[in-house]
Amino acid sequence: MHARESSQATLGLSDCLPMDEPVEEIDEGHCFGKDRQGRDMMHRAFTLIELLVVVSMIAILIALLLPALGSARDSAVRAQCASNQRQLAVLVTTYATDNKGLLPRGGRDNTYAAGKYVEHTPFISSEFHTYILENAGVGDNPTRGTEGWYDTGTSPILDCPNFTRGFQDKQVRYSSGVRIGWVIGYQYLGSHPDVEAFNRDIPIAGSNNSDWRTFINLSDDGTGEIFTDYNHWTATTAGWVFVAHTPKSALDQGGGARAYTNNVLNGTPPEQAGSVGGNITFIDGSVRWRNLSEMNQHYTSSGTTFPALW
Repeated sequence: MHARESSQATLGLSDCLPMDEPVEEIDEGHCFGKDRQGRDMMHRAFTLIELLVVVSMIAILIALLLPALGSARDSAVRAQCASNQRQLAVLVTTYATDNKGLLPRGGRDNTYAAGKYVEHTPFISSEFHTYILENAGVGDNPTRGTEGWYDTGTSPILDCPNFTRGFQDKQVRYSSGVRIGWVIGYQYLGSHPDVEAFNRDIPIAGSNNSDWRTFINLSDDGTGEIFTDYNHWTATTAGWVFVAHTPKSALDQGGGARAYTNNVLNGTPPEQAGSVGGNITFIDGSVRWRNLSEMNQHYTSSGTTFPALW
């Protein structure tokens, strides 16, 4: 009985510190100095194996968290693009309401010899661009800078967050100085009768491009799409590819004398470039995400087979 009690007895102050040293407060039964073999009980260093275990656990946690963080960022960018397009759709209907139902024209600033405006869906006219700037909360006289081949605009709703260069609210000029229109972060599909005719006359195998109809007037019986994210490419000598949403952000970085061209992927279609789909905004202001498998190929120009998916 006495032996068992002795083995369980707590240590006294004399076991911890010399009694001639002042002690303010020590819990009975705990030594905060050295044990009876002289080993430091409070400041023992980590061994190499313990450090390696900790580092390995941190690496595993980072590996688990990075995909989730990337997915959260992509979801936020998708939501921002959807919000921007929804605001642009509201501006389109507001413009049409003030102009006898007519949507902003889809032609560029330059014309054919016959005086018809060139149509290419990545471009909007200077008239439409000015209307957006004047009605999107950026002031009546926005300041525009100059950047190489471009004049730069100022409205954030015209920019896709994934595009750090390229299709990001820029007025494009030919080398001769002729301005041909504004390239923004989204494709405008309103009031493009010549693009509609081009798709109707040249059906694409496996696509319904010949059934696509643009809205010219709010009363028209169009298919409804008014803005979309980019899934554009061409296999011509330009060889550019523009994809807004991939698992690793956008594919707009790359070469070309003008920053809006991209020949790094040499005309690779969006599905091969890693596109996961895009937002589609309708004339009523609703926005729907379409996976790439749900999209159809269309032509985006009134005279050239520049393809895109929406």
